[in-house]
Amino acid sequence: MFSALSIPADVTDHWPADEGTGSVMNNDIGTVDIDLLNTSWDSDAKYSDGEAVQLNGNNSRWQSQSSFGINNQQISWAGWYFDITSADGGAPVAWSSGGSLPSDGWIIEFRSGGSELKLRFRDGGNSTPISINTSLPDSFFFGLALDGNDAELYIWNETTQLFNEQGSGSRGDKGVNKLLGGGGRSDAGRFIDAVYDEAFVSTTTALSEQEFEDLWELTKP
Repeated sequence: MFSALSIPADVTDHWPADEGTGSVMNNDIGTVDIDLLNTSWDSDAKYSDGEAVQLNGNNSRWQSQSSFGINNQQISWAGWYFDITSADGGAPVAWSSGGSLPSDGWIIEFRSGGSELKLRFRDGGNSTPISINTSLPDSFFFGLALDGNDAELYIWNETTQLFNEQGSGSRGDKGVNKLLGGGGRSDAGRFIDAVYDEAFVSTTTALSEQEFEDLWELTKP
C-alpha cells in the first residue's frame, strides 16, 4: 500500500479497491463511495493492494453512490484494467446523470471486441468520438483529462507509456454528476469482462501528463 501523501495534490478522490469483500469501494480522500453491482473480487499480487474488482460481463458495473460537486470545465479520471478477456460497448469510465451509460455526458468505451477504444463526447445522444485504432493490451492504465470541450487520453501498459490522443467535441454538461464504469446495461453489447483496480478522480482539474504518470508509477505491478 502506498501513502496517500504521494498522490498528486490535484487528485480529489481515490478508491483503492482493496476491500476484497463486499459491494462497496471506499473513498480514502473524498467522501463519495462507489457501489459495486454484479461484481466479485479477485486476488493477485500484481494488483497494488493484492485485491481488485472483477467485472463479469453484462450489467456488471461500478457507480458512485451519490453526485459530485464538479467543475464542468476541468475533470480527470485514471485507473487500471487488467486481464480483459472480452469487451464490446462497455465503458472503462463514464460520467453520467444516472446509473447507466450516458446519453448526455462523457464516456470512454470499448468497441470491436475490445480492440478499439473510443472517447465519446455525448450531447443529447450525439457523439463525436476520438477513435484509437490499435490493438490494446489486455491490461492497461488510462488517464483522461477534460478541459472544456478538449480532451487528452493517455494509455500505459504495465511497463511503458503506449500513446496519448488529443481531441475535442460537443460535451454535454446538463445533469452530468455521477461516475460509473463497466457494463452499464443489462442487454448484450454493453459489457466488459475484466478486472478493475485503483480509481482516481479530480473534480476540479485537468491533470497533466506528469501527474497521470505519477499515478501509474505508484500503482503499476
